[in-house]
Amino acid sequence: MRVKTGLEQFLAALAMFGALAQLGQANAWTQECQNAPEPVFRGLARGNGIQVALGPSNQIQTSIDGLAGQNHPAPTASSLFDVAYGNGIFVAVGNEGAVIVSRDGLTWTLRDAGTDERLRGIVFAKNSFIVVGYSGAIISSTDGAHWKPRASGTRRRLQSICYGPDLFVGVGWNGTILSSIDGVRWLPRSSGTEGHLRRVTWSDGTFVAVGDAGLALTSADGVDWRADTGFAVR
Repeated sequence: MRVKTGLEQFLAALAMFGALAQLGQANAWTQECQNAPEPVFRGLARGNGIQVALGPSNQIQTSIDGLAGQNHPAPTASSLFDVAYGNGIFVAVGNEGAVIVSRDGLTWTLRDAGTDERLRGIVFAKNSFIVVGYSGAIISSTDGAHWKPRASGTRRRLQSICYGPDLFVGVGWNGTILSSIDGVRWLPRSSGTEGHLRRVTWSDGTFVAVGDAGLALTSADGVDWRADTGFAVR
């Protein structure tokens, strides 16, 4: 099975596994990641002609209309790990419950997430930002400023989240997979593995979750999962 790498969430995973991270125009955003100690970009998002990338060392790189990116300071000392765009705003999340928001990708404001858990993944869908993190943390917001905790039913670390047709899917440590229709009520799904899952995405009609030691799972519906030994990143 070959999975295309056009989705922004998946690009960060590709960088993590030593592949190529690219967003927008190739000349401005291509980075070679072979043998990199950590991902070139931890999180990537675009909206309204603006592209935002989160790099190591808490860098926020912003590119407008595909032009070369410029670095901007984050209003927090906490490391940031993922970013999403929706409802006219960018929202980035990270350690110690850090949530920062921006309308232009240049000026960022710190918001109170109502949690001090380490936040790792964010997605925007169905008019809501949904965030996952350590200790099974899930929070949601429509505007990036006001957040509500959601019961995940697990204390395991959640690392990544995506949205496919009418379904949110979150993954994490010890093979944890959760799914939700509305981002509020979550159900556990059997992964058939105790391996750590680090990224999940929806691409080409399939949910794909990847993890340690080449672990890869696929699902057509986000409910029934199987190991995919033929998975390949190109």
